[in-house]
Amino acid sequence: MMQTKKTDDEVKVFNEHFYKIFEMSPSATIITEIEDGKIQNANTAFCKLFKVDAENIKGKTAVELNLISADVRNAQAKENIKKGGVRGVEIIMQDANHQQKSILLSSDIIDLENKKYFLSTLVDITEHKKNVDSLKHLASIVESSDDAIFSKSIHGIIQTWNKGAEKMYGYSRTEAIGKHISIIIPPDYLDEEKIINKKINNNESIVHYETVR
Repeated sequence: MMQTKKTDDEVKVFNEHFYKIFEMSPSATIITEIEDGKIQNANTAFCKLFKVDAENIKGKTAVELNLISADVRNAQAKENIKKGGVRGVEIIMQDANHQQKSILLSSDIIDLENKKYFLSTLVDITEHKKNVDSLKHLASIVESSDDAIFSKSIHGIIQTWNKGAEKMYGYSRTEAIGKHISIIIPPDYLDEEKIINKKINNNESIVHYETVR
């Protein structure tokens, strides 16, 4: 009997520590029932991300709250059960204001208070995705430009080389990248390149500089 009491006390202490860590986590974290997806608990970071109130969402599902589609929730629950957890799965959700978000989901099955739950962490990668898409768009513009556009390191090593540069200088991307910029500079203008590099290293702007290559 005393052993049972001790075990119950240990479980109580563990649960108290768990919920304290759960609430303090800077990552949006939620505990849901495996069978029906009902929310058992959600931390402050989750509520802030999805603009919901922790007390008002308990006992409801993310589907009922219109945070996620039923198809996405069911597919992730099935995968989670099958693998015993998922890591870094990208899904689409939305907050209470219907603002769509790209979410990176990681989830585990945990034992809590003699019952199994999903413990899920959600990372908002919406802005990251927008930045990546913008960079891809910019890269496609650079690549398709008829102008010769390339970049080099502070040591003069060519790092990028578009199709316009291939046409203008006669070097393919494979031939140019990794080579020193001097491959396209006439011998009489090598000192000029040193002057330009010095200005760049001193954070000086180079505006409409006319030269020969």
